[in-house]
Amino acid sequence: MTWLQTSKGRVFDLLDPRADMVDFAEIAFALARLNRFTGHAGVYSVAQHCAHGCDYFLSLGDREGALFFLLHDAHEAYIGDLSTPLKMALAASMPAFPLHWKMLRKSIDAAIWRASGLLPPSPEIAARVKLVDLAMLRTERDQLLTPPPAPWMDAVEQATPLPVWIDRLTAPELAERRWLGRFRSLTQKAEGATA
Repeated sequence: MTWLQTSKGRVFDLLDPRADMVDFAEIAFALARLNRFTGHAGVYSVAQHCAHGCDYFLSLGDREGALFFLLHDAHEAYIGDLSTPLKMALAASMPAFPLHWKMLRKSIDAAIWRASGLLPPSPEIAARVKLVDLAMLRTERDQLLTPPPAPWMDAVEQATPLPVWIDRLTAPELAERRWLGRFRSLTQKAEGATA
């Protein structure tokens, strides 16, 4: 069984993801209930992370960056949020893991982009999203976790925290509405719309 049942009882095939399987209301629902930092930062969801980064791009007047940041973790609605330490541990014990994980993630991203009416991000946009993602990680770590017992990877330690206040929404429904609202405003897609 390589497909999963979504919140609305639909099929999402992990090995053959298609745009018609993508439902953005389902993505918002799942991301709002998926905690970052494997739950160690409390109730702080992937949807909130994506909305905060999206808002940062919007504050710069970069709508394209905002949309791609909002969607950069959308695949996690279907495959979960593996922490960086877990990915590194799996890569150390299974050298082929990073390649297989990347291929799976990219095929799901492609289906999501098609459903959004987007082409894949240009290298320039992908680089901007990555830079802001690292800055968000640093900001979230500094605001949501206790002081680190040891340095994190260099990319995080060298990132400049963003001038945003990370709010902890306790109700997943609020994070869900926030993510979906940003998506609708950036794409004009109606709630619950599929490709």
